[in-house]
Amino acid sequence: MPTPIVFEDIAPVVPVRDLQAALERYRQLGFEVRAYGHGTGYGYAQRGAVSIHLSEWDEHDPKRTGAVIYLYVSDAMPSERNGPVADSRVV
Repeated sequence: MPTPIVFEDIAPVVPVRDLQAALERYRQLGFEVRAYGHGTGYGYAQRGAVSIHLSEWDEHDPKRTGAVIYLYVSDAMPSERNGPVADSRVV
């Protein structure tokens, strides 16, 4: 009997208009972020097992070309000791 294929992870690629602004937004949300090289317009946001790829796209219009990602977390309302929650608007 063949060995079943196991899905181990998923990393959505999300279009953004401004990569640096998007990386900063995810950094404020507690993600470790990094750009992929200089001038590539591509970056990563990682927090625990959650990985999101960000792709800068000049023609990105959140009303027409957006993406949706549901992030399931243990506590959606962090305590004050963790600081303020960053604005969740689209970058």
